[in-house]
Amino acid sequence: MATALLITESYPLGGLTEEAFVLPEIKALGEVFDKVVVAPVTRRGVAAADSMPANVIIATDIADSPDRDRKWLRPLLHPVAALRNRGDVKYSLAAAMTQKALESIMRRYNLTASDTVAEAFWFDFPSTALERIHHKHGLRYLIRAHGYDIYTDRAPELRRRAIASSDGLYAVSDAGVAILADKYADVAAKIHRHYLGVETEVSASRCSEPGSREVFILTVAQVIDRKRCGLCLEMAEALAKARPGWHITWTLIGDGPELPGLRAKVQENRRDNLTVDLKGPLPHTQVMDYLAANTVDWLMLLSRHEGFGLVLAEAMAHGIPAIATDTGGIGESVDDNTGLLLARDPEPEEFVRGLMPYLDSRARYEALRQGARRAVEEKFDSRLLRREWAEMLKSLLP
Repeated sequence: MATALLITESYPLGGLTEEAFVLPEIKALGEVFDKVVVAPVTRRGVAAADSMPANVIIATDIADSPDRDRKWLRPLLHPVAALRNRGDVKYSLAAAMTQKALESIMRRYNLTASDTVAEAFWFDFPSTALERIHHKHGLRYLIRAHGYDIYTDRAPELRRRAIASSDGLYAVSDAGVAILADKYADVAAKIHRHYLGVETEVSASRCSEPGSREVFILTVAQVIDRKRCGLCLEMAEALAKARPGWHITWTLIGDGPELPGLRAKVQENRRDNLTVDLKGPLPHTQVMDYLAANTVDWLMLLSRHEGFGLVLAEAMAHGIPAIATDTGGIGESVDDNTGLLLARDPEPEEFVRGLMPYLDSRARYEALRQGARRAVEEKFDSRLLRREWAEMLKSLLP
């Protein structure tokens, strides 16, 4: 019985953002493998079992490991890990705890190297746990890398070993491949790109009526420093100032430590032609429902760095052009045919200047909507990409 062992950060044990990345992977694996064992590292809520295919098992051994609640004892519980790589003790101890829990899962479900292959969905300490299991049990594995796990400099030697022993590390953009290949030059031959893809069989969203003099801009992001939601607000304010006869609406879906400060900034807004709607966090399914049911003219994401910016592609599938900063893998989906690509550190003037031609020409804007949908259908179709990934993983079985 061919089995895939998938290690996630928290899904399906809660978490609002990971579902968009992981659930399509689980469904694709369920179509290709006889059995899929999903092992989340962290518990953030109850299991979303109703979304799982029938042949998927949720193993909570890592998330519910007593080691997680006895952090001060970890050096005693895993003395070898504590002594090895002293500069990366925390990372190594987490990998040791994960390895112990994964071996428990393997015993319970009779998983062996002859019938099971593994995937670390994020390039973090679980990939090191798999590297150690590979050397001990012969289990083969692949690693994905998305965003923070591309840019982090955490535990470089342990991460290098994880790449070396894997059957491949796959970043979700060419930019991610370049960054990782530069960091881990001696194992660069094992670093590749594989897009995640998004659902393409979705309806086009509504946009403002021609001649309405309204602009609806949506941002879906965690309210944290690197997402720069405050800069999105500045851009909306600049557009309202530049077009006093128009009404601008900026909506933010997301939560995070900077949300209170952002609310305070919103209270300072005195422009009658600017509406700001801070909706807070929504589950991924509700975000997709929002895109399908509401008027959205643009999806804006002004991150300092991104692995790919999956939400941009999701919006583009609905025919919503993107406004994004040229960082990481953003430029692989956003260009002159799909949206407005700004400098990495844009000024409001650049944003307003770039947007004006589309406000003044409905034909140009409609061409952008069509280009956004076409780009996703041609390059980022999740049905094809996820199936391709699942089959590649299965090909590792003897």
